Amino acid sequence: KAATPREIAAAGVGIAGPEKPLHLRVRMLPDGTLFALLINEDLARPAAARITVRAGFVYRVTDILEARERGQLDAGRKMAVSAPPGGAVCLKLRPAAAP
Repeated sequence: KAATPREIAAAGVGIAGPEKPLHLRVRMLPDGTLFALLINEDLARPAAARITVRAGFVYRVTDILEARERGQLDAGRKMAVSAPPGGAVCLKLRPAAAP
């Protein structure tokens, strides 16, 4: 289901950095897995930002469109993402045990 802004905040996920042309949409599965879609609405320039999570949240991240593991995302690590002009980034965030 599509996550509400309150559910996104409760999951601890956000964007840091230049985000003006980027929009975050999140879908949630009952098991706590999130799918984060970052859409670049600028048709002329690429956009970049960093995905963040609040303290106490730990996710294993997979880039769906590139079919590769991106590693662990927690409060100590911001994950850089970039989307081409008019493009998007789709990440799967699976809850992981804290280190």
